[in-house]
Amino acid sequence: MPAELNDEMPWKVEGPFLAAEPLPVLLGQVRQQEARKPCPPPGLAPPPGLPQPVLLGQLLHTEELCLCEATKNLSLANACLTPAFQPGVEMISAGEKTCDIMWCLDKLRSKLKFSRGFPVLSQTVTLRGVPEFRLMLAPGKEWQDFPNNSQPRARSPAEAGRRFGSVRLKSGDADGLASSLRFQVFFGDVAAAPPLDCDLRDRSVHSSELQADWRQHLEDGCDNLQVRVRLSW
Repeated sequence: MPAELNDEMPWKVEGPFLAAEPLPVLLGQVRQQEARKPCPPPGLAPPPGLPQPVLLGQLLHTEELCLCEATKNLSLANACLTPAFQPGVEMISAGEKTCDIMWCLDKLRSKLKFSRGFPVLSQTVTLRGVPEFRLMLAPGKEWQDFPNNSQPRARSPAEAGRRFGSVRLKSGDADGLASSLRFQVFFGDVAAAPPLDCDLRDRSVHSSELQADWRQHLEDGCDNLQVRVRLSW
Protein backbone atom coordinates (compact mmCIF):
# COMPACT_ATOMS: atom_id res chain seq x y z
CA MET A 1 0.00 0.00 0.00
CA PRO A 2 1.55 3.30 -1.05
CA ALA A 3 2.48 5.69 1.69
CA GLU A 4 0.57 8.86 1.93
CA LEU A 5 2.38 12.03 1.18
CA ASN A 6 2.57 14.71 3.83
CA ASP A 7 4.61 17.83 4.49
CA GLU A 8 7.17 16.02 6.69
CA MET A 9 8.35 13.62 3.97
CA PRO A 10 10.89 14.69 1.32
CA TRP A 11 9.92 14.89 -2.29
CA LYS A 12 11.56 12.54 -4.73
CA VAL A 13 12.40 14.05 -8.10
CA GLU A 14 13.20 11.81 -11.04
CA GLY A 15 15.23 12.59 -14.11
CA PRO A 16 18.56 14.28 -15.02
CA PHE A 17 19.52 17.71 -13.68
CA LEU A 18 20.62 20.39 -16.16
CA ALA A 19 22.25 23.66 -15.23
CA ALA A 20 20.35 26.70 -16.15
CA GLU A 21 21.64 27.87 -19.51
CA PRO A 22 21.83 31.62 -20.26
CA LEU A 23 19.56 33.05 -22.81
CA PRO A 24 21.03 33.46 -26.30
CA VAL A 25 22.75 36.79 -26.97
CA LEU A 26 23.16 38.34 -30.38
CA LEU A 27 26.66 39.10 -31.66
CA GLY A 28 27.76 42.59 -30.59
CA GLN A 29 25.44 42.78 -27.63
CA VAL A 30 26.45 42.54 -23.97
CA ARG A 31 24.64 40.51 -21.42
CA GLN A 32 22.91 42.57 -18.84
CA GLN A 33 24.77 40.93 -15.96
CA GLU A 34 28.15 41.61 -17.67
CA ALA A 35 27.44 45.23 -18.46
CA ARG A 36 30.13 47.63 -17.25
CA LYS A 37 29.29 49.59 -14.19
CA PRO A 38 28.84 53.29 -14.80
CA CYS A 39 31.92 55.41 -14.06
CA PRO A 40 31.70 58.69 -12.20
CA PRO A 41 32.03 61.76 -14.39
CA PRO A 42 35.52 63.30 -14.77
CA GLY A 43 36.54 65.54 -11.90
CA LEU A 44 34.27 63.81 -9.37
CA ALA A 45 36.09 62.96 -6.14
CA PRO A 46 36.33 59.24 -5.26
CA PRO A 47 34.19 57.81 -2.47
CA PRO A 48 35.50 58.23 1.09
CA GLY A 49 38.28 55.76 1.90
CA LEU A 50 39.48 55.29 -1.70
CA PRO A 51 42.68 56.90 -3.02
CA GLN A 52 42.65 59.52 -5.75
CA PRO A 53 43.16 57.84 -9.14
CA VAL A 54 46.51 58.54 -10.87
CA LEU A 55 46.35 59.69 -14.45
CA LEU A 56 48.64 58.05 -17.00
CA GLY A 57 50.29 61.36 -17.89
CA GLN A 58 51.13 62.05 -14.26
CA LEU A 59 52.55 58.55 -13.87
CA LEU A 60 54.78 58.92 -16.94
CA HIS A 61 55.99 62.33 -15.75
CA THR A 62 56.87 60.88 -12.35
CA GLU A 63 58.78 58.03 -14.00
CA GLU A 64 60.76 60.52 -16.14
CA LEU A 65 61.69 62.57 -13.07
CA CYS A 66 62.87 59.45 -11.23
CA LEU A 67 64.92 58.37 -14.24
CA CYS A 68 66.53 61.81 -14.58
CA GLU A 69 67.37 61.86 -10.87
CA ALA A 70 68.89 58.37 -11.06
CA THR A 71 70.99 59.37 -14.09
CA LYS A 72 72.20 62.50 -12.28
CA ASN A 73 73.17 60.51 -9.19
CA LEU A 74 75.03 57.99 -11.36
CA SER A 75 76.94 60.77 -13.11
CA LEU A 76 77.92 62.27 -9.76
CA ALA A 77 79.05 58.87 -8.52
CA ASN A 78 81.17 58.32 -11.63
CA ALA A 79 82.67 61.77 -11.22
CA CYS A 80 83.62 60.93 -7.64
CA LEU A 81 85.20 57.66 -8.74
CA THR A 82 87.21 59.36 -11.50
CA PRO A 83 90.68 60.17 -10.16
CA ALA A 84 91.47 63.90 -10.26
CA PHE A 85 95.25 63.36 -10.07
CA GLN A 86 97.00 61.58 -12.95
CA PRO A 87 100.78 61.22 -12.54
CA GLY A 88 102.85 62.23 -15.55
CA VAL A 89 103.14 65.11 -18.02
CA GLU A 90 100.14 66.45 -19.91
CA MET A 91 99.61 69.43 -22.22
CA ILE A 92 96.72 71.49 -20.85
CA SER A 93 96.70 74.39 -23.34
CA ALA A 94 98.37 75.29 -26.64
CA GLY A 95 98.64 78.33 -28.91
CA GLU A 96 100.85 79.74 -31.65
CA LYS A 97 104.35 78.69 -30.53
CA THR A 98 103.28 78.54 -26.91
CA CYS A 99 101.81 75.93 -24.59
CA ASP A 100 101.24 75.05 -20.94
CA ILE A 101 102.13 71.62 -19.65
CA MET A 102 101.29 70.09 -16.28
CA TRP A 103 103.72 67.81 -14.51
CA CYS A 104 102.02 65.81 -11.75
CA LEU A 105 104.39 64.18 -9.25
CA ASP A 106 102.83 61.59 -6.99
CA LYS A 107 104.34 60.18 -3.77
CA LEU A 108 106.99 62.88 -3.77
CA ARG A 109 108.11 62.09 -0.23
CA SER A 110 108.98 58.50 -1.18
CA LYS A 111 110.75 59.56 -4.37
CA LEU A 112 112.92 62.14 -2.62
CA LYS A 113 113.68 59.74 0.19
CA PHE A 114 114.74 57.10 -2.35
CA SER A 115 116.91 59.57 -4.31
CA ARG A 116 118.19 61.19 -1.09
CA GLY A 117 117.36 64.65 -2.40
CA PHE A 118 118.65 64.24 -5.94
CA PRO A 119 116.47 65.72 -8.73
CA VAL A 120 113.31 63.90 -9.81
CA LEU A 121 112.93 63.55 -13.58
CA SER A 122 109.81 63.66 -15.72
CA GLN A 123 109.05 61.63 -18.82
CA THR A 124 110.40 62.85 -22.15
CA VAL A 125 108.23 65.62 -23.65
CA THR A 126 107.91 65.99 -27.43
CA LEU A 127 106.52 69.16 -29.02
CA ARG A 128 106.43 70.11 -32.69
CA GLY A 129 109.28 72.46 -33.55
CA VAL A 130 110.97 72.08 -30.17
CA PRO A 131 113.78 69.68 -29.17
CA GLU A 132 112.75 66.84 -26.90
CA PHE A 133 113.19 67.72 -23.25
CA ARG A 134 112.64 66.51 -19.72
CA LEU A 135 111.76 68.45 -16.59
CA MET A 136 113.68 68.04 -13.36
CA LEU A 137 112.69 69.02 -9.83
CA ALA A 138 115.71 69.76 -7.65
CA PRO A 139 114.16 70.06 -4.16
CA GLY A 140 117.09 71.78 -2.43
CA LYS A 141 117.63 71.20 1.25
CA GLU A 142 113.91 71.68 1.92
CA TRP A 143 113.24 68.00 1.20
CA GLN A 144 114.83 67.12 4.54
CA ASP A 145 111.98 68.96 6.30
CA PHE A 146 109.12 67.39 4.39
CA PRO A 147 105.74 68.35 5.94
CA ASN A 148 103.30 65.79 7.27
CA ASN A 149 100.09 65.15 5.35
CA SER A 150 98.08 66.57 8.24
CA GLN A 151 99.86 69.93 8.14
CA PRO A 152 97.93 72.72 6.36
CA ARG A 153 99.32 74.14 3.11
CA ALA A 154 99.94 77.88 3.28
CA ARG A 155 100.12 78.34 -0.54
CA SER A 156 102.82 80.95 -0.04
CA PRO A 157 103.63 83.28 -2.97
CA ALA A 158 107.06 83.82 -4.46
CA GLU A 159 109.54 85.87 -2.42
CA ALA A 160 112.33 87.65 -4.28
CA GLY A 161 115.74 86.67 -2.99
CA ARG A 162 114.52 83.34 -1.52
CA ARG A 163 115.53 79.96 -2.95
CA PHE A 164 113.52 76.75 -2.59
CA GLY A 165 115.27 74.45 -5.03
CA SER A 166 114.71 74.69 -8.77
CA VAL A 167 112.91 73.29 -11.79
CA ARG A 168 115.27 72.47 -14.63
CA LEU A 169 114.74 71.87 -18.32
CA LYS A 170 117.06 69.38 -19.98
CA SER A 171 116.82 69.50 -23.80
CA GLY A 172 118.09 67.24 -26.55
CA ASP A 173 119.66 68.03 -29.92
CA ALA A 174 118.34 71.31 -31.36
CA ASP A 175 119.43 70.82 -34.98
CA GLY A 176 116.73 72.14 -37.30
CA LEU A 177 114.47 73.03 -34.36
CA ALA A 178 113.86 76.05 -32.15
CA SER A 179 117.16 77.09 -30.59
CA SER A 180 115.74 79.54 -28.06
CA LEU A 181 113.02 78.87 -25.50
CA ARG A 182 111.37 80.73 -22.65
CA PHE A 183 109.79 78.89 -19.76
CA GLN A 184 108.17 79.87 -16.48
CA VAL A 185 107.16 77.70 -13.52
CA PHE A 186 103.82 77.93 -11.67
CA PHE A 187 102.29 76.18 -8.69
CA GLY A 188 98.62 76.43 -9.52
CA ASP A 189 98.07 80.13 -10.24
CA VAL A 190 101.15 81.21 -8.27
CA ALA A 191 104.19 82.17 -10.33
CA ALA A 192 106.97 80.26 -8.59
CA ALA A 193 109.79 81.96 -10.54
CA PRO A 194 110.25 84.71 -13.14
CA PRO A 195 110.39 83.76 -16.85
CA LEU A 196 113.69 82.27 -17.97
CA ASP A 197 115.15 82.65 -21.48
CA CYS A 198 117.13 79.63 -22.64
CA ASP A 199 119.67 79.33 -25.46
CA LEU A 200 119.47 75.64 -26.33
CA ARG A 201 122.61 75.84 -28.48
CA ASP A 202 124.66 77.13 -25.57
CA ARG A 203 123.88 74.30 -23.12
CA SER A 204 121.31 71.58 -22.65
CA VAL A 205 120.30 72.18 -19.00
CA HIS A 206 118.66 75.41 -17.83
CA SER A 207 117.61 75.98 -14.24
CA SER A 208 114.73 78.15 -12.97
CA GLU A 209 115.35 79.00 -9.31
CA LEU A 210 112.14 78.67 -7.29
CA GLN A 211 111.15 81.67 -5.19
CA ALA A 212 108.03 79.94 -3.80
CA ASP A 213 108.27 77.09 -1.31
CA TRP A 214 107.12 74.00 -3.19
CA ARG A 215 106.27 72.26 0.11
CA GLN A 216 103.48 74.78 0.67
CA HIS A 217 101.88 73.79 -2.62
CA LEU A 218 101.59 70.06 -2.04
CA GLU A 219 98.04 68.76 -2.32
CA ASP A 220 96.09 68.76 0.93
CA GLY A 221 96.33 65.53 2.87
CA CYS A 222 98.99 63.93 0.66
CA ASP A 223 102.43 64.45 -0.86
CA ASN A 224 101.46 65.01 -4.50
CA LEU A 225 102.69 68.11 -6.32
CA GLN A 226 101.52 69.74 -9.57
CA VAL A 227 104.06 71.83 -11.48
CA ARG A 228 102.76 73.92 -14.38
CA VAL A 229 105.30 75.08 -16.96
CA ARG A 230 104.54 77.70 -19.61
CA LEU A 231 106.69 77.47 -22.74
CA SER A 232 107.09 79.84 -25.66
CA TRP A 233 109.54 79.75 -28.59
